[in-house]
Amino acid sequence: MDRGIEDRHQRVADFLERAQVAGEFPGLQYVVFDRAGLVDSHATGMADVGAGRPMTARTRMNVFSTTKVLTAVCLLQLEERGLLRLEDEARRYLDYLPYEGITLRQIASHIAGLPNPVLGNFFIHWQEKHAAFDRDALIRGVVERNPKLRFPPGQRASYSNLGFALLGQVIERVSGMPYEQYVQTNVFEPLGLGPGDIHLGTQDYGEDARPYFKRSELLVGFLARFVLKGARLRRQGAWVGLDNRFYFNAPAHGGIITSAESYAEGFRELLGPGSRLLGEPARARLFTEQVRSGRTAFALAWSVGELDGRPYYGHRGGGLGYVAEVRLYPESGLGSILLMNRTSPSRRVSLDVLDHEYLR
Repeated sequence: MDRGIEDRHQRVADFLERAQVAGEFPGLQYVVFDRAGLVDSHATGMADVGAGRPMTARTRMNVFSTTKVLTAVCLLQLEERGLLRLEDEARRYLDYLPYEGITLRQIASHIAGLPNPVLGNFFIHWQEKHAAFDRDALIRGVVERNPKLRFPPGQRASYSNLGFALLGQVIERVSGMPYEQYVQTNVFEPLGLGPGDIHLGTQDYGEDARPYFKRSELLVGFLARFVLKGARLRRQGAWVGLDNRFYFNAPAHGGIITSAESYAEGFRELLGPGSRLLGEPARARLFTEQVRSGRTAFALAWSVGELDGRPYYGHRGGGLGYVAEVRLYPESGLGSILLMNRTSPSRRVSLDVLDHEYLR
């Protein structure tokens, strides 16, 4: 950061613009918010490098695994309504599971011992295959091929996308709705957010940010040849863009598409009492630490950390063309969201660097 720039917004904007010119990302959004609304918002770079379309504050991107936090919110809502209990065994709702003794709470806090295999074609399927896609069949097949727990439930933490795919199935069984419909009705709509703001679907590359790989990364060739079957990649300057539109195989672990500003509407509801999403006891449970081992700690869906002596609850996501990170600093009454349309995290730009300017 250039400490010669006194205005904080301009100082952060200057830092981000210089990072974009240096090739750290094609495009980026960064917002800081409190309980009342946005504190600051930045959008820089390109949503589509080839078309020369700039990134704006309302451009949507996939937010990948940060979706898990809202999946945990949905579970807490259903518990508030008496439709499930987080201490229930998962097999009460999914009787085909071979895993004994694991609870919904343990799954949601990554302490159930579940394996973390790849779910299908690197977790996604292409738009043209969506009509024939059978999500339940895919998840059952993954479970059948991975029938053993990695460790006894509750002993330690181990991240599992499969666990949140299973929680999505539980939400569907209990609510009687597809996961996507439940979230739209019970999370997005109460916040006044429509499908144009946030949704669980596929991208529109005429409006949304196109996903990119760094051209110099070995990951590009590896994915195209050995992992992503049917990927259509196109060089655009220093970046390789993906032409295919895709859906998540199990959207409960990573399927939301939105902008940082729209996404902030949901997370600022969790910063303090009076949330439109959860009653106060349930909101408090969302932030209750479930396990701590060395430097690793988890609450429900969240990882727990500290920056500048301020504790935070955060979640990172990323994979196929996008990177996302969300943090809430309850003691400071602040939250932040960082979104980029590149596959791997930037070396220079992170919430550790950016949030420091707003916590000072």
